Amino acid sequence: MSRRRRRATLDGDMYVHPEITQALAREKQREAIGAAASRRRTRRQEPAGPSLGDAAADEIKIRFATAADATPLRNLAALDEAPPLEGAILVAEVAGGVLAACSLSDGRAIADPFRQSEPVKRLLELRRRQLVVPDRRGSARARRVLRQLRFGS
Repeated sequence: MSRRRRRATLDGDMYVHPEITQALAREKQREAIGAAASRRRTRRQEPAGPSLGDAAADEIKIRFATAADATPLRNLAALDEAPPLEGAILVAEVAGGVLAACSLSDGRAIADPFRQSEPVKRLLELRRRQLVVPDRRGSARARRVLRQLRFGS
């Protein structure tokens, strides 16, 4: 007991019960673990750099599909577990690879499910509506655009 008293007097003439010291140590440990977990969550949410699926960091190129896109489109449809697109197709390229595609005729879209592709699919749908929306003459413009695309490819 005298040993504890001597140590306590060196700390400012105050005796702290061992259970209180342990409780304070446990609380400090819980706070440290919580702070580390918070840093890990933050680190996971922030990408280290541009990635193929990060539409905000990479340039997105929307264009019409060509014959050279046949294999990437088949692979994309297989990844998305969807039937291949037919007819005139819009393709979204990110970092040189096809990330998503949308059919102009029926509006069906396919995308890589393993990358962040939802914003890119929305962009493709917006572009599709811009191209296919009928003007004052009804759907003649839409038919003309689709007809030109079929013969142009």
